[in-house]
Amino acid sequence: MVFLLSGIAVAVLVYIESNKDTFTPILAVDFHPDILPFIRGASMLLIVLFVTFIFWFYYQRLAAARKELSESYERSESLLLNILPSEIAERLKNGATTTADDIEEVSILFCDLVGFTTIASTQTAKETVEMLNGVFVEFDEAIEARGLENIKTIGDAYMVASGVPESRPDHAEQLIYLAQDFFTILEDFNQKNGYDLSLRIGINSGPVTAGVIGTRKFSYDLWGDTVNVA
Repeated sequence: MVFLLSGIAVAVLVYIESNKDTFTPILAVDFHPDILPFIRGASMLLIVLFVTFIFWFYYQRLAAARKELSESYERSESLLLNILPSEIAERLKNGATTTADDIEEVSILFCDLVGFTTIASTQTAKETVEMLNGVFVEFDEAIEARGLENIKTIGDAYMVASGVPESRPDHAEQLIYLAQDFFTILEDFNQKNGYDLSLRIGINSGPVTAGVIGTRKFSYDLWGDTVNVA
C-alpha cells in the first residue's frame, strides 16, 4: 500500500510538471499568471511532503514490528533456557528431533524440605507457594552461580545435576559446595520468616542417561541407578 500511494503521488507530480503549460484543472479557476508558479511549487511541495510522511509512517511501523519481534524472540529464548540447558536448546533449534546422551561421570543432588507437609497443612495455598518460592528462587540463584543444572522440582523436592550436559572434572565437589549453600540459604530464610524448616539432601555420582522427553511440554531429565541412589 505504501508503495502504491507513493507511486500515485510521484506520478501526479511528474504529470503536473511535464504538462505545466497545457494542463487545465478540473475546476477551471482563473489565476493571475504571476502566482501560477507559486501554486505549482506549493503543489509539488505538498506531494513531496505527502510521500515523505508515507515513508516515515511506514518506517515507524516497521521499526515497531521489528522491536516487537525482537522482544518476542528474547522472551522465547529466555523461556526455553529456563526449561532446557543451553546446549540442548541449541541442538533442538538446529533441527535435532531427539536428544539422548550416555554420560559416564555425573553427580546428582536431591533435596527436600523436612517439615514442609506439616507447615503447609496449617497455611493457605498462597502462603505455601510463597514459602516455596522464597526458598527455591534463592536455590536457583546459587545453582546458576556455580554453573550447575536445575533439573526439576516436584512439590518441595528439588533435583540438581552437575556435569550435564557438558562434563566437568569437579562435578561432585561443586555439588557439595551447593549443598552447603542450600543449608545457609534455608537457615537465613528461617530466621527472616519465622519458619523451622530443615533440609534433607542426598548426593550420588556415576553414569546416567540424559535426554529430552516430550514434544509439547518437554523436559530435560536423567535416568539410571545414579539418580535412584541419590
